[in-house]
Amino acid sequence: MTVAASDRSVASLRQETRDFGSDFMTDLLDPKEATTGTLGAEPAEGFVELFVRQVAAAPDAPAVVCSGGVVSFAELNGWANRLAWHLRGLGVGAEAPVGVLVERSPGLVVGVLGVLKAGGAFVGLDAAWPAERLRFVLADCGAGVVVTTRGLASLVDGLGVRVVFVDEVGGPEEELPDVPALSAAAYVCYTSGSTGTPKGVVVSHRSLVVFASEVAARLQLGAADRFLQFASAGFDVLVEELFPVWLAGGAVVVPPPGPVVDVWGVVAAERVTVVELPAALWHELVVGLERGGVLPESLRLVIVGAERVLPQRVASWVKTRVPLMHVYGVTEATVSSTFYRLPARPSDADVNHLPIGSPLPSVRLRVLDPDLQPVPSGGVGELYIGGVGVARGYWGRPALTAERFVADPFVPGQRLYRSGDLVRQRADGNLEFVCRADDQINIRGLRVEPAEIESAICRHPQVSHAVVTVWQPSAEDRRLVAYVVPAPRTRPNVTDLRRFLARSLPPYLVPSAFVQIEAVPLTVNGKVDFARLPEPGDQRPDLAEEFVPARTPLERQLAGIVADVLGVTTVGVTDNFFDLGGDSILAIQVVARAQEQGIALSPLDLFEHPTVAQLAEAASTAAGQAAAEPEPESAAGGESGPAEFPLARVDQDQIDTLLSRIATDEAS
Repeated sequence: MTVAASDRSVASLRQETRDFGSDFMTDLLDPKEATTGTLGAEPAEGFVELFVRQVAAAPDAPAVVCSGGVVSFAELNGWANRLAWHLRGLGVGAEAPVGVLVERSPGLVVGVLGVLKAGGAFVGLDAAWPAERLRFVLADCGAGVVVTTRGLASLVDGLGVRVVFVDEVGGPEEELPDVPALSAAAYVCYTSGSTGTPKGVVVSHRSLVVFASEVAARLQLGAADRFLQFASAGFDVLVEELFPVWLAGGAVVVPPPGPVVDVWGVVAAERVTVVELPAALWHELVVGLERGGVLPESLRLVIVGAERVLPQRVASWVKTRVPLMHVYGVTEATVSSTFYRLPARPSDADVNHLPIGSPLPSVRLRVLDPDLQPVPSGGVGELYIGGVGVARGYWGRPALTAERFVADPFVPGQRLYRSGDLVRQRADGNLEFVCRADDQINIRGLRVEPAEIESAICRHPQVSHAVVTVWQPSAEDRRLVAYVVPAPRTRPNVTDLRRFLARSLPPYLVPSAFVQIEAVPLTVNGKVDFARLPEPGDQRPDLAEEFVPARTPLERQLAGIVADVLGVTTVGVTDNFFDLGGDSILAIQVVARAQEQGIALSPLDLFEHPTVAQLAEAASTAAGQAAAEPEPESAAGGESGPAEFPLARVDQDQIDTLLSRIATDEAS
């Protein structure tokens, strides 16, 4: 991809470069002079010490809230200390990776905190991952211990690790005699890898504590705040949900295991004040508000990121008068690097292209051309991220670390991470995301390396070659599509391909559509010519199941809704919604449209009953039960209003867990 350049001299470019290292933007005549007050400052204490101080300051204050129950700071600290002492007894210490395989619950946050207190580096594991991926991650990082629960322990059977049940540990509750060094690894987060396998990003305690402190300040978190814990342990957003609010004396709200089918309902019930959501899910939540939904009064801030935010949804959100914060970041630079708070009266430029904003104080950003020279304001260049938040590198991959983490050409001894993202600096100093400079794809807030998916597809015995890219049938709909060249004299069907991939890839990496082609089109330079790849058609995919047409009016109605949402002409009543290319976001749309047409479906129904026939039966059962119940009396003798259904809002990580289990059951 060509990066926009300028015909002006390098000297003039250097004169115009900006080094974003503080809360305000400053022109610098020479990038070599770039300094900020906090970039070089060493934090006095790590997170563990600051957390203990918070415990001493307010031991009885709520630290974790779950289903109405409260765990105080003192109770959380004691529980984490018991776990830490137990881990120490197993030999866990500095630089020792420890897997944390716990579903969303107080046990998850105890597992993370306990590993940190023991001096180890927590490795978040997702129960939605297939066994092959769990096996790879644990073997790659060399974790010898996994913190889990009895309900999930079978997922790591036979992997050669010692299992510790987080909710059964006993022992002393006093502090350990030492604390982790700031240079030690705090966590290892695995992300999609361009080499065909995941790669582990190593983040230090120094990066963690500085990040947590600065985010707490940027979000103005305080003791009255309650931050919704939404991400799974496998994603680094978990770090942003836990540590900043704890340093501010606030509480983490942890929904119970299972799909969160009504986000606003959880927010209202637990009096949540701050929520962070992927943009794709936030878009659907805003659509729900446009249809008459109401925001809970407790909510004071919503954070979105990881994908481009749609202008029409921003315009709708402004009417709620709830502040919106747009964040940008990469795992290799400690979660989020830039923040932009949407003004109460935003400009047209803000609405049409919401900026990714300005950096945290300890972050240094540079916009450079392919020769690592500064791009002038208004030009497009690749974003390089420096400062305290830059990760140590990739676990056990020195060559890849050297490729992606480069020396800062303007500040000796400092490193920059090559983000691969092309950005533009606006006149007001804020940055705008433009596009990727490579093949990496962003789907539902997750960065995906197509090579990892292509490698998995090509391991299928009936596939000779595969190309994975993104298909965008509409502004709000981005889907992974795989172009497959079958092996000679074979024709793999979509159902078989999905079940094959489910053995090694998490649900979010399985493409929505598979298109069989005779050969991959190439450019004159021998590269994939994406422009010549055909768009996925609107015909029903080649599934293992035979087509069965709708037989009843309700089945025809539901089949029409599913077909319309998926963009296909025909849907059989025994076709699996997810085999047809459905995902959690599209499932939300199906349920919402069904509810609009008076069909009594809940958000969870489509995941438990993924065919039209099953959905129709579930809807009929629900309608029969509703008819048998006495009609509620209207308040004060007034007329009853139209039937109301809960907003179809589903937690991405927990849906993926359910989909993974469905796929595993089908594969076996």
